[in-house]
Amino acid sequence: MAYLTESELAALQTSGLDRKTPYVMTGISQSQLSIARHYGGIMYEGVRYIYYSLNDELIRKDVVQWVEKRRRAEKKAPLEATRKETEELF
Repeated sequence: MAYLTESELAALQTSGLDRKTPYVMTGISQSQLSIARHYGGIMYEGVRYIYYSLNDELIRKDVVQWVEKRRRAEKKAPLEATRKETEELF
């Protein structure tokens, strides 16, 4: 299972984030970037990447921040809808 879902990857294409460097790099432990495993991340072409050992992936820091913000908003949306319905009842 990857850190990013298919819908998140699709949304990233229209997110407006810089596309000069890859959003995600996989198979890190078998590549030249395996040093990132020991330090929790790496700088690649001047951009900070965070290492996720569960998936053996490097993900750009700005992408992680964007995804986490999106996930929080998705969790909050049903709660807001329920709150509005409750307010309308009273």
